[in-house]
Amino acid sequence: MNSFMLSKLIMRGKEFTKLLTFIRFHCSMCCFMFSEISVTYKGFTTFITFVRFLSSMNSFMPFKFILTYKGFTTLITFIGLLSSMYSFMYLERTMRCKGFTTLITFIEILSSMYSFMYLEITMICKGFITPITYIGLLSTMYSFMYLEITMICKGFTTPITYIGLLSSMYSLMYLEITMRCKGFTTLFTFIRFLSSMCYSMPFEMTGSCKGFTTLIAFVGFLSSMNSFMCFKSTVKYKGFSTLITFIGLLSSMFSFMYLEITMRCKGFTTLITFVRFLSSMCYSMRFQMTESCKGFTTLIVFVGFSSSMY
Repeated sequence: MNSFMLSKLIMRGKEFTKLLTFIRFHCSMCCFMFSEISVTYKGFTTFITFVRFLSSMNSFMPFKFILTYKGFTTLITFIGLLSSMYSFMYLERTMRCKGFTTLITFIEILSSMYSFMYLEITMICKGFITPITYIGLLSTMYSFMYLEITMICKGFTTPITYIGLLSSMYSLMYLEITMRCKGFTTLFTFIRFLSSMCYSMPFEMTGSCKGFTTLIAFVGFLSSMNSFMCFKSTVKYKGFSTLITFIGLLSSMFSFMYLEITMRCKGFTTLITFVRFLSSMCYSMRFQMTESCKGFTTLIVFVGFSSSMY
């Protein structure tokens, strides 16, 4: 009749406690998900609550984040209403810190006619302004998406531009970040092409800072035969290396996804592994994290099985 899942994480450090609870119910009537985090640190409390109801009539999702620290308050609210008529999502965050204000507003309206998405962040800090604007228009004719960030801080400029054009012919997405700080340059480029023949995504980030190099490369190929995705990050910093590798193979026979992070810092190792198999017979998900720090070990393992039987 139903499925019940409970996940709880309790962390104690220096007599402070973090509690995370996730509860989900599945039945033919509704779906209920609840997530709660309470963190008390030096007399200050952070509280996160997520509740979601799903039924044949509507979907309601509220998300609220309240943080009070040294008299300043951060509030995040997310509300989603889904029905056969429309979809409305609203996200707002207002943060005041030392007299400065950061405002994030996200509004999305979906109907059979159009989709409008708007995201704007305006941050004023010590006389410097960072604007972020995202506008998306979706219709049966085209899709236009634009994201731009311009940050001026002590004479240095960081531009971010995202443009997406979707039609029956092709899909082009472009993202670029160029940051110059004290003679060092960081370049971030994302390009995506979609057609009936191939699917290519290159992602590359190269940063040189005081002789150290950070390289991120993402390549994805999708066709009617297979799907290959590779994500690799190599960071060399003061002789220590961090490696992130993501490989996904998709075909009509199986689905294999693998994610591994290996980080070495001062002789200590952190390993994250995610493996997923999909077929008509079974469904397996595994997430494992092993961290050794000053002789102590933390292990997190997640395994999920789904099939037509159970």
